[in-house]
Amino acid sequence: MRIFEIHIVLGIFFLQSISVIADTCFSERLGYPCCKDNKVLYTNDIGNWGIENGNWCGIKDTDECQGRDGYPPCQETKIADTCFSERLGYPCCKGNEVLYTDNDGKWGVENDEWCGIKDTDECQGRDGYPPCQETTEVLYTDDSEWGVENDGWCVICKKESFPYFYTKILSKLGGKKNFAYSPESLNIALKLYEEFLVDGEEKKEILNLIGNKNYLDYKNSLSSKIVNRIWIDSKKKYDFSSVVKMEKYLYAIDMSADNAKEIKDAYVSEVTDGFITSTPTEFSSKTIYDFMNILYFKGKWNKDANNFRIKNIFFPFKTIDGKESHATSIGFTKKNGYYLKNDDAIAVNLYYEKEEIENYAGFQMIVILPNEDKSISDIDIRPFLPYDYEDEVTPAKLKNNFDELYFEMPKFSVETEWFIKSGTKEASLFELDHFSGGSLNRNIYNASISAEISQVVRIECDEKGTTAAAVTEVHGSAKALPKTPIIFNFICNRPFIYVLYDNVNDDIGFVGQVMTV
Repeated sequence: MRIFEIHIVLGIFFLQSISVIADTCFSERLGYPCCKDNKVLYTNDIGNWGIENGNWCGIKDTDECQGRDGYPPCQETKIADTCFSERLGYPCCKGNEVLYTDNDGKWGVENDEWCGIKDTDECQGRDGYPPCQETTEVLYTDDSEWGVENDGWCVICKKESFPYFYTKILSKLGGKKNFAYSPESLNIALKLYEEFLVDGEEKKEILNLIGNKNYLDYKNSLSSKIVNRIWIDSKKKYDFSSVVKMEKYLYAIDMSADNAKEIKDAYVSEVTDGFITSTPTEFSSKTIYDFMNILYFKGKWNKDANNFRIKNIFFPFKTIDGKESHATSIGFTKKNGYYLKNDDAIAVNLYYEKEEIENYAGFQMIVILPNEDKSISDIDIRPFLPYDYEDEVTPAKLKNNFDELYFEMPKFSVETEWFIKSGTKEASLFELDHFSGGSLNRNIYNASISAEISQVVRIECDEKGTTAAAVTEVHGSAKALPKTPIIFNFICNRPFIYVLYDNVNDDIGFVGQVMTV
């Protein structure tokens, strides 16, 4: 569009810092008219700019806005937050039902006419300009970062990065409650499901979420196991010839049988040693499939690394609401220890017993305690994780300028259950706006399908160790110097984050928040 071409010219002149001659309307010398109004939409080294009749125009710089050089002050222009479609000759929608999306933005239909849906998400563009699809090169910065694609300006979206995404999930789904979920289990279940989808928006969004890891190659350890199963109906006809490699996960039962859910729940209980005994999904004659992942971990604390003991006196804990509660705590005192620190939080690694055939445990726990002026949703967890993010993040600094590390936190347990359904806020939270189940390869089973995702998580942490399980279904260190010991107290007496990290597969098995005890 012409307006994109104008933006490129503006960018060139901005970079070259072309001067403006005072006795003329500066924009005329650049091939653009003077504005009749004085509404400033854009400012660079050249001057102030507005838009009239869909084209850029220059706004004369006067103290009283009474005009200049024989030209009157501007009378009309479009406001900066107008929706993009008005520049293309279409009105703004009054509602927000999206029927079509292209590079310009999101579209709906009202009064039998296409209309534009005003952007509410910073990653949907700005002031009528679309989000960049591929480029990340920043050519101009104001309140947003701008790049150029297809001869036009576009907004470089600041998408939720890895850490904020996970803590955002905790904040949005958990609120002020204790909450935990399993990114690893969710990703594995979605990978199972994705293998059966035809190309389309649903498949694309799932791959954007889970990345290119081959989750189906994840391994078990002696203390943890990953089990995948695809439940199908023995009374229905399927054709799995296009996904032969997935047949090993298939398990057929009579979905309409009265005991179908019992069979499924008994399997879950068996895999998790009775830790989780049921899931909320029901089987019936309408059930086409149930893609299931089970992640289970049970580990004892490594007494050489952290000799946990129980403290039966009441442990004061300041809840998310600022109230003081009391609980039984667990903790340890350790010489030659260390903790991790950055500007936002401190963290400590808690280790489990090592595997007999490995030199490390299947999991470790990282407890992250935000500074008192920070909330859980503010925290970037990456600097505290063992994963190598190369140049993406600055690792937290290791602190060992003390003789002993005294650590204490409350015992805790959590059970959570949550769902993702098409069109819900949970689907948008995970950026699965096209998740519906409708992209199942019709060669496998030709039917109209509505799908949902569910996850059940249970975690218990005490002085002995930690047990954690998740079931996801897609249905449809220091050297002592001073004589007086220096002791660093790491006391989790306010809301904190914990991560159960899967060392075997380099992934986040579970992430949770403790808000109250």
